[in-house]
Amino acid sequence: GEGEDKPTDVHLAAVLRSCPDLRWCFVKSSIFGAECWNALAAEGVCPRLEMIWADAPMHTNDRVDAAQGDHDVIRSALKKRVDTLKLCMINPDDQCKSRYVLGSKLESDRLNGTARTEDEKQALRMMQRYSKKSQLNAP
Repeated sequence: GEGEDKPTDVHLAAVLRSCPDLRWCFVKSSIFGAECWNALAAEGVCPRLEMIWADAPMHTNDRVDAAQGDHDVIRSALKKRVDTLKLCMINPDDQCKSRYVLGSKLESDRLNGTARTEDEKQALRMMQRYSKKSQLNAP
């Protein structure tokens, strides 16, 4: 979609709030962000959810594969479903392991992603500079 019909985090959160019988949620898109997690953390939203697969990593200048949204809200939304979720896959890594494991301790989850190395940061800066130059030289 485009314009107002374009899929967004806010639109998907509204869908989650309107589906009390939702059992499976599979989203492989950057639109699953803070608003969706806030919705799932709210009381009474998707109480029958059995499977969540949210692959929507955020990449910044300093980190890669971080979960979008407040990580405490994400933990809360998932912890309250520990008895109902049969599958929980949050931003799976290359080995298809979730960055959040139900029942895990705060220190063991990987919602914050991975820090970029200094070489990766430098390469990213160079790519950003090149991209800006290319845009300036475009007709």
